[in-house]
Amino acid sequence: MGSMASAQNFKLLRYDENYEFLKDSSRNFYEDLKFVPLNKQKDIYISFGGEARYEYVDFNNEDWGRLNIGHNNFLLQRYDLHADLHLGKTFRL
Repeated sequence: MGSMASAQNFKLLRYDENYEFLKDSSRNFYEDLKFVPLNKQKDIYISFGGEARYEYVDFNNEDWGRLNIGHNNFLLQRYDLHADLHLGKTFRL
């Protein structure tokens, strides 16, 4: 339980995220993407992430029968990939 106490929950804003706690832990595939050290001191690292959003839209009789368009449905998709470069404690890009 002691190692889990330092683990953070997901933050609402990406710039509030800090995965530096992963430099001293045994990691799985997901954690390997969240903390990729670029030097031996592990104070310069890059973090990768992303999200996928889906929205199914369904219209039935959207023109109130005026043009008899009928049924209309579609799927909206959005993919967002990002990287976060940490250059020491004071600079992020």
